[in-house]
Amino acid sequence: TAGVFSESGHGAQRLAFSTPLVLTGALDDHPVAVEILISRAKERARSPMSGSVLLVAAASKSDAANTQWTGLYQVLAEKVGSQAGFASARFFPLSAGASREETRKSKEELRALAKSLRQRGAIVVVTASLVRGESDSLLPKILDGILVKFNAKTMLPDRRLARWAEETLLKHEGLPDMRRYRDEEGPAAGRRQ
Repeated sequence: TAGVFSESGHGAQRLAFSTPLVLTGALDDHPVAVEILISRAKERARSPMSGSVLLVAAASKSDAANTQWTGLYQVLAEKVGSQAGFASARFFPLSAGASREETRKSKEELRALAKSLRQRGAIVVVTASLVRGESDSLLPKILDGILVKFNAKTMLPDRRLARWAEETLLKHEGLPDMRRYRDEEGPAAGRRQ
């Protein structure tokens, strides 16, 4: 059994399961993520060559994580843009669960970015979230009045993610079970029990 805990209403309770768990890389800018976002953008784009694609997802609540994550997603946006034939590509991290002031500022910055991109040509806005969240529901209102094509489909559900999961599983199947705990000593990192 592994040492994963769950709140059951009566304090923490250990969950028992026999499947080994390992930490692997995230979906990030994997070719499958690029494929999915290209298809989402192309569903709305008539002529990508003259336009821009703008990927939007919820910002991280941590400034340090948000800086790293924004850089990673900008690389993802550039891959989507270049492979789909867009003239430019950008990513915007929308702060939706932050303070009212941060949320207001984030909405204004996104609106300004969309207007700027629109002045250069057509713009396709694509949700870059795995599942629908608060930021996704705000996008139509934020972009209201700006002539954009908007695809609100999240990355899930999409059968291509099963391919990523299988590739990730096969690539990391030989790694040791990293989530095993011994009752008194904490993580027994790197060992199978």
